[in-house]
Amino acid sequence: MEKRIEGRAVVGIEAKCSTVIQTCEIDVVNISIRGYCIRHGRMSLHVGQKIVLRIDCLEGLGGEVVWLRDGYAGILFERAMYEPSIDHICRYNRDVKGDDMWQFAA
Repeated sequence: MEKRIEGRAVVGIEAKCSTVIQTCEIDVVNISIRGYCIRHGRMSLHVGQKIVLRIDCLEGLGGEVVWLRDGYAGILFERAMYEPSIDHICRYNRDVKGDDMWQFAA
């Protein structure tokens, strides 16, 4: 099992994911300062592909697909996010869904 450097927020937020040829609704499963995991459903993605994530509470976040497995994708941000931005996403998630989770994975 891979060791994680930073904590990740388990969020379950609905968002939009865009590539140069498509935009689809996806679920953000978790997010950290370096990237995030999505459940992409039918969206066609490949490793190395550039994407933009749009969550209602933030402007578009650029990233690159680094892994794909069983309908999930790992995305690395173009630039690491600041922890206050992750906190903002968690507050948004709590306000919208009543969820409040911050999980540190070892």
